[in-house]
Amino acid sequence: MSQGRRAPRHPLQTAAFLLTFGTGMFDAISYLGLDRVFTANMTGNIVLLGMGLTTDQDIPVRLAAIALAGFAVGALAAARFLRRQPTGLQVPLRSLLLIGALAVLTAASAVAFLVVPEVPRALLVGITAALSAGMGMQAVVAKRFGVPDVSTVVLTMTLTSWMSESRLGGGTGVHSFRRGGAIVLMAAGAAAGGGLLLLGDAVALAAAAAVVLTALALMTRSHLVARRTAVAGPGTTPVPDRQPTAARSPAQAP
Repeated sequence: MSQGRRAPRHPLQTAAFLLTFGTGMFDAISYLGLDRVFTANMTGNIVLLGMGLTTDQDIPVRLAAIALAGFAVGALAAARFLRRQPTGLQVPLRSLLLIGALAVLTAASAVAFLVVPEVPRALLVGITAALSAGMGMQAVVAKRFGVPDVSTVVLTMTLTSWMSESRLGGGTGVHSFRRGGAIVLMAAGAAAGGGLLLLGDAVALAAAAAVVLTALALMTRSHLVARRTAVAGPGTTPVPDRQPTAARSPAQAP
């Protein structure tokens, strides 16, 4: 394989791939289980809103608007929260807190479906808004840690770049693995989310929460490694356990 076939691996690529897989799950769960709206794909919700203004078909315009508003509020809150985070760490603590909040919102939604036999409409609206806000937070965090071509929530430009810069499109194809992987994983996540809905909304949401928590664990590991490196200082080598010869007292010298 030539050197140009694959881009260097980003340290947070696996976490970003997991979040992308989770996004597919979230959108499948919300579209199939929360009355045909998306919690991550805001392009879809905007199109639903536009169609709802001119068609007599049964389109969930209000819920699409709520999901869109929830995503915007979540993204805005995340941007404000991350604005003063310390520089120098690829995954600052505040980013971890936001992904943790997404996991908590998802787990709480799973519990709601588990304990309430017939989920009322108001609770469905609240879950849609909460999950959309969580996805807005995820989008901002993913943008900040910056895995190229993997926004974790939208893939239109990823697909465009994949095709236009592929070898067939006259490019080098250097990022093909990352771009293609993100697309395949989101589709796989949607398939997993749709399949798990057959076992119940609570099961599907619990599985989505588990995916987010796994990504959070990988991000936390990167955070801790970066902190240790920052404390030790660049280029620092481990200190041996034994005392160096130069540090011995005259009495200890042979």
